[in-house]
Amino acid sequence: MVDIGFISKIVGSNEGQSNWDYMADVFPDRKIDMKDAGWAAKNFGKKGTYIENDLSGVTVTFDTGDISSPDDVGFVAIPQNATGFTVKRNGNTIGALITFW
Repeated sequence: MVDIGFISKIVGSNEGQSNWDYMADVFPDRKIDMKDAGWAAKNFGKKGTYIENDLSGVTVTFDTGDISSPDDVGFVAIPQNATGFTVKRNGNTIGALITFW
């Protein structure tokens, strides 16, 4: 419920506005709306496992065919012309938080 409350407080905000928070944009379309709250509600009660320090076995496969592993601080360079990717750990697809710099 904390996640749904967090998202609901800023429904109607868009990227660039003072109340915007990318963590609430669960359906990544640069706006916080009922799609985001709906995704959170759909997954109510589910838990995940976060990899914080040990990135061993993690690979990122890009649609260009390039495969990279995160560096010591978790960064992966995006190859030129890449438009999609899959993140895996030990061959199993996992979710990932992506931040662009």
